[in-house]
Amino acid sequence: FGPLVTSRLRVATWNLWGRYGPWEERHTPIIDNLRTVDADVVCLQEAWQSAERSQPDEIAAALKLQATYAPAFEVNGAWSGNAGLSRWPLTRTEIVELPMAGGGAADTDEGERRVALLVEIDGPRGAFQVFCTHLSWRADWSGPVMDTVEPERRKRLAADRLVERQAWRDRRLIALAALKRWADKPIGH
Repeated sequence: FGPLVTSRLRVATWNLWGRYGPWEERHTPIIDNLRTVDADVVCLQEAWQSAERSQPDEIAAALKLQATYAPAFEVNGAWSGNAGLSRWPLTRTEIVELPMAGGGAADTDEGERRVALLVEIDGPRGAFQVFCTHLSWRADWSGPVMDTVEPERRKRLAADRLVERQAWRDRRLIALAALKRWADKPIGH
């Protein structure tokens, strides 16, 4: 087979907290920190976009990355959503709306919706997929079932939710089962 090809894929995920609090003051430190991390792929949750400005586009430009954006809902005068940034060409993006209830739990924030963003990237070793989503701040709703996504698949799920590992195993919710079915679709389809 020849010599082993070594490579790495550095992925960062960050909830930018939208336009809550001192959002303008966070702009430069966010870029500085992401520049230090030097990730190949960046997944952003609660990234904002208005008619005048796009936080993901501004971050991508500063880091010399490409960007795509999936708006979820409007809040504080702008859209809040998920973004995928990449050092390599973006070859396909899809947005899927996630259910707001299932498994005995519900995300009941008025006017909000949850989406997952699929980004297919043409990396140096071939195409791969990254999924970015912002689930919920509620522990009873955001139990991602990352364990159920087949590890040999050439894709990664970047889910913004810090929950205890046990909660991840215990919560088998409809939203993430739907996301898994979507994630298991062959690359290029």
